[in-house]
Amino acid sequence: MLLLASACGKSDENTYQPKVSTVSSKPVPAMLQYQIAAVPEGSQVRVAEAYGPLVDYLNAHLESAKLTLVAPRNHAELETGLSGRAYDFALGNALQVIKANDYNYHVIIKKGDDAQFYGIILVRRDSGIARVNDLKGKKVSYPSPTGVAATILPKQFFMQSGLDVNRDIESLYVGSHDQSIMHVYSGKTAAGTAREFSWKAFQKTHPKEAAELEVKWKTEPLIDQAIVARNDVPKELTERIGKLLLGLHETAEGRTVLSNMSCSKFEAASDATYDDARKFFSENSMLLETVGSSPKIKSEHKISQNKEKMP
Repeated sequence: MLLLASACGKSDENTYQPKVSTVSSKPVPAMLQYQIAAVPEGSQVRVAEAYGPLVDYLNAHLESAKLTLVAPRNHAELETGLSGRAYDFALGNALQVIKANDYNYHVIIKKGDDAQFYGIILVRRDSGIARVNDLKGKKVSYPSPTGVAATILPKQFFMQSGLDVNRDIESLYVGSHDQSIMHVYSGKTAAGTAREFSWKAFQKTHPKEAAELEVKWKTEPLIDQAIVARNDVPKELTERIGKLLLGLHETAEGRTVLSNMSCSKFEAASDATYDDARKFFSENSMLLETVGSSPKIKSEHKISQNKEKMP
């Protein structure tokens, strides 16, 4: 099941449905239901396509728990859910992982493609933009204020190239990777940022528009995304999920699931794995201030031990 987060804070059931396990004549034990939210890098549809098969796979191998995929509309909604401890599990970027630690979420595993976690910056082929400084006085589109690969890393790249992102350009946050790319195509912005997998998908779905654009620059990579679990989720469940994900790349079925996420494998990780990312955000705090976020935010919260049982 996929839950689409809505403006009023409720959830609507989408047409996507996970596979149902084979019917057995044996009594079916009561199952605890847990929600897992995924960072919306493209759209809610992209979340369903990328992570629905992963949830199906986990549900097929979990004996006493059932996962429901939640698709926040944007990064802000995911972060609000984490701060309110609304999710049992969540997959997020490094900044979201660090923030989640403040709300007693802890890393159980991470994606294993750090070298691919970088941002790209696109321009129109006829723009005449050759250097970063050519963007001075112009508009740049980003998917979201707190995206790491497609927002914070490009901003760091601009700053290192001599372009002050707070004064020299106007930043527009347009909601998705596709919209960031389309803003460049339509001339609404001089440059736009995205991730490589989003650009490749755009080239397939919008070949005519893509032909008029080019990747002008790529950023340096940062640590990949991680799955965090709320601290009141049973340890045996987090360990079981971690074990299942660690071995995902070892089977044909698992590799298909990973391919949907543009991921080659998962690897073991803990909160400490993100210490270098903490240092990165500390050293680039001016970018976090620009997007109105900080990994140092603390919040008081209550821990709920209650779970809804599924018949």
